[in-house]
Amino acid sequence: MLVGMTIPFDFAAKAALFFSVFLILFAELMNSAFEAIVDLCVSEYNQYAKIAKDAAAAAVLLLSCAVAILFFNMIFVEYWSFIFKNTHKILITLINGLPCVAVIVWYLFFPQKASAFKLPVWFIVMGFFVYIAKTSPDHGFSITGALFLFVALVSSRYQRDRLIS
Repeated sequence: MLVGMTIPFDFAAKAALFFSVFLILFAELMNSAFEAIVDLCVSEYNQYAKIAKDAAAAAVLLLSCAVAILFFNMIFVEYWSFIFKNTHKILITLINGLPCVAVIVWYLFFPQKASAFKLPVWFIVMGFFVYIAKTSPDHGFSITGALFLFVALVSSRYQRDRLIS
């Protein structure tokens, strides 16, 4: 996402990246649903349930590897000259974007710890993100990144409330 905010991809590349990222998210959601159904149906250890869960997780991993290959092919084949000429801009975007990524991970994986500093940290990270978005040639990636931050905030709130009750 951060690299996409810096590189001016053409429409086909943007569409392929957006579709690929959301396809991985969809596959992960389906994997989680599949694992929950298996857990509901099987009360004690079953080798076939383990195989089914492992196969669903392997499908997500395989899809993620295919998207990574697509992304690196686009970066190194089509946009390498742009990256080489604009390394400074890309590094600034990555350095300013790493706090955004860290907060998303913190909100999603540690909702209890994140609740005390949630809004102040979120506003600071949104400040970083606004700075990145202002310098970005692509507003589609900027909007998607802001949506990821918002979803992390909302889901951490849901997870924290679920843990408390």
